Amino acid sequence: MNYKKLKFMFTLVLLAALSLSFTPLMKTEAEAPPNVIDIDTFPQKHVIDIDQLKPGDRIKDSLEIRNNGNVEFGYNSKAIYKGGSKKYYNQLLLEISDQKSDLLFNGKLKNFKGFKLRKLKQFSKEKLFFIITVPDLDNRYQGMSTTSELLFYVSGDTGNGQIDDKNNPIEKDTNDGILPKTGEEDPLLIYITGLILISVGIVILFMKKSIIPNPFHKDKD
Repeated sequence: MNYKKLKFMFTLVLLAALSLSFTPLMKTEAEAPPNVIDIDTFPQKHVIDIDQLKPGDRIKDSLEIRNNGNVEFGYNSKAIYKGGSKKYYNQLLLEISDQKSDLLFNGKLKNFKGFKLRKLKQFSKEKLFFIITVPDLDNRYQGMSTTSELLFYVSGDTGNGQIDDKNNPIEKDTNDGILPKTGEEDPLLIYITGLILISVGIVILFMKKSIIPNPFHKDKD
Protein backbone atom coordinates (compact mmCIF):
# COMPACT_ATOMS: atom_id res chain seq x y z
CA MET A 1 0.00 0.00 0.00
CA ASN A 2 1.26 3.55 -0.79
CA TYR A 3 2.78 5.23 2.25
CA LYS A 4 0.81 8.48 1.73
CA LYS A 5 -2.45 6.51 1.53
CA LEU A 6 -1.51 4.73 4.73
CA LYS A 7 -0.95 8.08 6.46
CA PHE A 8 -4.29 9.39 5.18
CA MET A 9 -6.23 6.31 6.34
CA PHE A 10 -4.54 6.29 9.72
CA THR A 11 -5.41 9.97 10.24
CA LEU A 12 -9.08 9.35 9.38
CA VAL A 13 -9.29 6.42 11.80
CA LEU A 14 -7.73 8.46 14.58
CA LEU A 15 -10.09 11.43 14.03
CA ALA A 16 -13.12 9.11 13.91
CA ALA A 17 -12.08 7.46 17.18
CA LEU A 18 -11.63 10.82 18.91
CA SER A 19 -15.00 12.14 17.65
CA LEU A 20 -16.75 8.97 18.85
CA SER A 21 -15.41 9.47 22.35
CA PHE A 22 -17.24 12.83 22.56
CA THR A 23 -20.50 11.63 20.96
CA PRO A 24 -23.29 10.96 23.51
CA LEU A 25 -24.98 7.59 23.15
CA MET A 26 -28.76 7.35 23.07
CA LYS A 27 -30.30 5.68 26.07
CA THR A 28 -32.29 2.61 25.22
CA GLU A 29 -33.86 2.46 28.66
CA ALA A 30 -37.45 3.75 28.65
CA GLU A 31 -38.12 6.45 31.20
CA ALA A 32 -41.37 6.44 33.15
CA PRO A 33 -43.52 9.57 32.76
CA PRO A 34 -43.27 12.02 35.69
CA ASN A 35 -45.93 12.13 38.35
CA VAL A 36 -48.13 15.18 37.81
CA ILE A 37 -50.27 16.57 40.63
CA ASP A 38 -53.03 18.67 39.10
CA ILE A 39 -55.91 19.99 41.22
CA ASP A 40 -58.66 22.00 39.61
CA THR A 41 -62.10 23.26 40.53
CA PHE A 42 -65.22 24.16 38.61
CA PRO A 43 -65.76 27.01 38.70
CA GLN A 44 -62.07 27.78 39.08
CA LYS A 45 -62.61 30.82 41.32
CA HIS A 46 -65.12 30.48 44.14
CA VAL A 47 -65.66 33.98 45.52
CA ILE A 48 -68.77 34.46 47.63
CA ASP A 49 -70.33 37.92 47.90
CA ILE A 50 -72.67 38.36 50.87
CA ASP A 51 -74.72 41.49 50.38
CA GLN A 52 -78.27 42.66 51.10
CA LEU A 53 -79.09 39.58 53.16
CA LYS A 54 -81.40 39.49 56.16
CA PRO A 55 -80.96 37.35 59.29
CA GLY A 56 -81.89 33.79 58.42
CA ASP A 57 -81.10 34.18 54.69
CA ARG A 58 -78.91 31.54 53.09
CA ILE A 59 -76.55 31.25 50.13
CA LYS A 60 -76.43 27.73 48.69
CA ASP A 61 -73.80 26.71 46.17
CA SER A 62 -71.74 23.75 45.00
CA LEU A 63 -68.21 23.25 43.76
CA GLU A 64 -66.61 20.42 41.79
CA ILE A 65 -63.08 19.38 42.72
CA ARG A 66 -61.12 17.59 39.99
CA ASN A 67 -57.93 15.56 39.93
CA ASN A 68 -56.60 16.04 36.40
CA GLY A 69 -53.19 14.52 37.17
CA ASN A 70 -51.95 10.95 37.11
CA VAL A 71 -51.38 10.70 40.88
CA GLU A 72 -53.91 10.18 43.67
CA PHE A 73 -53.71 12.99 46.21
CA GLY A 74 -55.32 14.30 49.37
CA TYR A 75 -56.77 17.78 49.35
CA ASN A 76 -58.16 20.29 51.79
CA SER A 77 -59.74 23.72 51.81
CA LYS A 78 -59.94 26.96 53.75
CA ALA A 79 -61.89 30.22 53.69
CA ILE A 80 -60.20 33.59 53.46
CA TYR A 81 -61.57 37.08 53.97
CA LYS A 82 -61.42 39.09 50.73
CA GLY A 83 -63.04 42.44 51.54
CA GLY A 84 -65.99 44.34 52.92
CA SER A 85 -66.94 44.34 56.57
CA LYS A 86 -64.67 42.10 58.64
CA LYS A 87 -67.07 42.47 61.54
CA TYR A 88 -69.93 41.11 59.42
CA TYR A 89 -67.71 38.36 57.99
CA ASN A 90 -66.87 37.11 61.47
CA GLN A 91 -70.54 36.46 62.24
CA LEU A 92 -71.46 34.35 59.20
CA LEU A 93 -72.05 30.59 59.45
CA LEU A 94 -70.75 27.95 57.02
CA GLU A 95 -71.87 24.38 56.38
CA ILE A 96 -70.07 22.00 54.00
CA SER A 97 -71.22 18.53 52.95
CA ASP A 98 -70.28 16.00 50.29
CA GLN A 99 -72.33 14.09 47.70
CA LYS A 100 -73.32 11.54 50.34
CA SER A 101 -74.67 14.34 52.56
CA ASP A 102 -71.91 13.72 55.08
CA LEU A 103 -71.22 16.89 57.05
CA LEU A 104 -67.61 18.06 56.64
CA PHE A 105 -67.81 21.37 58.52
CA ASN A 106 -70.39 23.28 60.50
CA GLY A 107 -69.40 26.49 62.23
CA LYS A 108 -68.43 30.10 61.70
CA LEU A 109 -67.03 31.00 58.30
CA LYS A 110 -64.02 32.75 59.88
CA ASN A 111 -63.08 29.48 61.64
CA PHE A 112 -63.02 27.31 58.54
CA LYS A 113 -59.40 26.19 58.24
CA GLY A 114 -60.12 22.85 56.61
CA PHE A 115 -61.80 19.48 57.09
CA LYS A 116 -60.59 15.91 57.33
CA LEU A 117 -58.22 15.22 54.45
CA ARG A 118 -60.12 13.96 51.42
CA LYS A 119 -58.57 11.56 48.90
CA LEU A 120 -59.17 11.96 45.19
CA LYS A 121 -58.02 9.34 42.71
CA GLN A 122 -56.28 10.30 39.48
CA PHE A 123 -58.57 11.59 36.71
CA SER A 124 -61.59 11.68 39.02
CA LYS A 125 -63.79 14.37 40.60
CA GLU A 126 -66.28 14.97 43.38
CA LYS A 127 -68.79 17.68 44.30
CA LEU A 128 -69.05 19.56 47.59
CA PHE A 129 -72.02 21.64 48.75
CA PHE A 130 -71.83 24.89 50.71
CA ILE A 131 -74.39 26.83 52.71
CA ILE A 132 -73.63 30.26 54.16
CA THR A 133 -76.20 31.49 56.68
CA VAL A 134 -76.71 34.93 58.14
CA PRO A 135 -77.47 34.42 61.86
CA ASP A 136 -79.75 36.59 63.96
CA LEU A 137 -77.90 39.89 64.26
CA ASP A 138 -78.86 43.24 65.75
CA ASN A 139 -79.37 46.45 63.83
CA ARG A 140 -75.65 47.30 63.88
CA TYR A 141 -75.11 44.84 60.99
CA GLN A 142 -77.83 46.20 58.70
CA GLY A 143 -76.57 47.25 55.26
CA MET A 144 -73.18 45.54 55.73
CA SER A 145 -71.59 43.34 53.06
CA THR A 146 -68.52 41.15 52.85
CA THR A 147 -66.64 38.85 50.46
CA SER A 148 -65.01 35.48 51.06
CA GLU A 149 -63.13 32.99 48.89
CA LEU A 150 -62.77 29.24 49.28
CA LEU A 151 -59.33 27.91 48.39
CA PHE A 152 -58.47 24.27 47.65
CA TYR A 153 -54.98 22.82 47.86
CA VAL A 154 -53.09 19.53 47.74
CA SER A 155 -52.07 18.35 51.18
CA GLY A 156 -50.38 15.33 52.76
CA ASP A 157 -47.95 12.76 51.34
CA THR A 158 -48.68 12.70 47.60
CA GLY A 159 -45.38 11.22 46.42
CA ASN A 160 -42.91 12.72 44.00
CA GLY A 161 -44.52 14.87 41.39
CA GLN A 162 -44.81 18.22 39.73
CA ILE A 163 -47.44 20.68 40.79
CA ASP A 164 -49.69 21.70 37.93
CA ASP A 165 -52.52 23.74 39.36
CA LYS A 166 -55.15 26.08 38.00
CA ASN A 167 -56.21 27.53 41.38
CA ASN A 168 -54.22 30.52 42.50
CA PRO A 169 -52.90 30.42 45.13
CA ILE A 170 -52.44 26.72 45.82
CA GLU A 171 -50.44 25.12 48.57
CA LYS A 172 -48.55 21.86 48.69
CA ASP A 173 -47.58 20.05 51.86
CA THR A 174 -45.64 16.91 51.00
CA ASN A 175 -42.94 14.86 52.67
CA ASP A 176 -41.16 14.15 49.40
CA GLY A 177 -39.06 16.72 47.56
CA ILE A 178 -38.74 17.17 43.85
CA LEU A 179 -35.08 16.83 43.00
CA PRO A 180 -33.41 16.19 39.66
CA LYS A 181 -31.50 12.95 39.27
CA THR A 182 -27.77 13.55 39.12
CA GLY A 183 -24.67 11.43 38.70
CA GLU A 184 -26.22 9.11 36.12
CA GLU A 185 -23.70 8.01 33.47
CA ASP A 186 -24.04 5.57 30.61
CA PRO A 187 -21.56 2.72 31.41
CA LEU A 188 -21.29 1.75 27.73
CA LEU A 189 -19.99 5.22 26.88
CA ILE A 190 -17.39 4.92 29.64
CA TYR A 191 -16.23 1.52 28.35
CA ILE A 192 -15.93 2.76 24.73
CA THR A 193 -14.06 5.90 25.79
CA GLY A 194 -11.64 3.83 27.86
CA LEU A 195 -11.09 1.39 24.99
CA ILE A 196 -10.38 4.24 22.56
CA LEU A 197 -7.88 5.84 24.93
CA ILE A 198 -6.09 2.53 25.43
CA SER A 199 -5.99 1.95 21.65
CA VAL A 200 -4.59 5.43 21.02
CA GLY A 201 -1.95 4.86 23.70
CA ILE A 202 -0.88 1.57 22.08
CA VAL A 203 -0.68 3.24 18.64
CA ILE A 204 1.50 6.05 20.03
CA LEU A 205 3.76 3.47 21.69
CA PHE A 206 4.14 1.55 18.41
CA MET A 207 4.92 4.77 16.54
CA LYS A 208 7.68 5.60 19.00
CA LYS A 209 9.18 2.15 18.47
CA SER A 210 8.82 2.60 14.68
CA ILE A 211 6.65 -0.53 14.43
CA ILE A 212 4.07 1.48 12.47
CA PRO A 213 4.65 4.68 10.50
CA ASN A 214 3.96 8.00 12.18
CA PRO A 215 1.36 9.87 10.07
CA PHE A 216 2.35 13.20 11.62
CA HIS A 217 6.03 12.82 10.76
CA LYS A 218 6.98 14.93 7.74
CA ASP A 219 8.83 13.14 4.96
CA LYS A 220 12.20 14.53 4.08
CA ASP A 221 12.46 15.71 0.49
